[in-house]
Amino acid sequence: MALRTVGDARHIGILSQLTPRASTSLLLLVTGQGLSSGVVLAASPFMSVAR
Repeated sequence: MALRTVGDARHIGILSQLTPRASTSLLLLVTGQGLSSGVVLAASPFMSVAR
């Protein structure tokens, strides 16, 4: 469904990279927590793949 509305597969790739980063950032912002070792460990697979 999303591929039909966006139209370009590159947009889907960009969205798939931004979604985990945006949700983690928003969660940290809303809860007021800083980066703990658990958050860094959980986010590291997403950050390493995005390069």
